[in-house]
Amino acid sequence: TGAATDPNVSAHHGLTRSTYEGPTGIVGVLHTLAGDDGLDAVSLWAGVPHYLAATTYLAGAVALVERASRLLQLDVPLEGLARDAASQLDDITQVVRDEEELAAYVGELEERVDDQDEDVESRQGTFLPPTPVSGEQLAAEFERYLRDRGGDS
Repeated sequence: TGAATDPNVSAHHGLTRSTYEGPTGIVGVLHTLAGDDGLDAVSLWAGVPHYLAATTYLAGAVALVERASRLLQLDVPLEGLARDAASQLDDITQVVRDEEELAAYVGELEERVDDQDEDVESRQGTFLPPTPVSGEQLAAEFERYLRDRGGDS
């Protein structure tokens, strides 16, 4: 997901223009300051499952580097990182598959995301932050799996 301060930059790179007008964080402040100085600003976000927030999520890193390299017109070799990301996703899938409660929980999350995606499509051009979902149980199980595996990423 990404946003840009300039409508032409947004259209050219397939980004959105945020319509949010409330309290903001540092990204909003930087976008405003850049726009005030006549600079284009672009911000990128990678969707990371909240229940994996305590671990490095390699698929998110791949997505960010791929998009940033396209925006900057750079050739960045990603084969190794992409392989590691695919392996990590396989591990995550296995953890979820092995735990019936986790599988049901992830299925519920996927359903919510699908519903949210439909809502976003119906409001094209409007950035909607994800609906918060409690993930303590899944996070604890995934962290246990990583500890048992001897990995920390």
